Amino acid sequence: MFLNPIVIAAFLGLFLWLIQGAMPQVTVPLMKNGVAAGGMTSVAFYRIDQTAIWLWRPLNYLASLASPLAWLAIGCTLGSISVKQAAANKLSWYYSFNKVFLVPLINIIILVILDLTHIMPLNFVAIGTIVIMMATPTAAVASAYAISYDRETVLASNASLLSTISAVVMMPIWIAILNILNQAGIFH
Repeated sequence: MFLNPIVIAAFLGLFLWLIQGAMPQVTVPLMKNGVAAGGMTSVAFYRIDQTAIWLWRPLNYLASLASPLAWLAIGCTLGSISVKQAAANKLSWYYSFNKVFLVPLINIIILVILDLTHIMPLNFVAIGTIVIMMATPTAAVASAYAISYDRETVLASNASLLSTISAVVMMPIWIAILNILNQAGIFH
């Protein structure tokens, strides 16, 4: 798992970000949104967003394409699954129910208890964000990994499809529940 190139790159990027103050510094014009803002600043030599803007701009453009391409791949994966076949699988429904209903419900209960006991005070936006994030469907990348490693491919694909359909129905319901709890004065 940790030898995955994406995981390695993420940890390497975090490490480089943490040590940038200790690395050799280069003095460059202060840039705000790609435009010189006047004055000079010192940055680590590998900060291409400040030192090599000619390289950073195309890389930034390519990075912004990553999410839409991933969404396209997810859509293709979900589009290839038979809804009828997925709906007939009880285990897929069980998993989808747990992911889209039970996990957010447990989170609401725990977060409200933590908030009311002042162990971890949270406002409405924080609790709402956490609950909505927990109510999102199963990541389609789980299906890709299942296919890649030839482990429960049908279950992963069916659960991904059913949890996506269930999330479309449950998201507005969770938002309504959160608003009702907020109107009841449970959140700050």
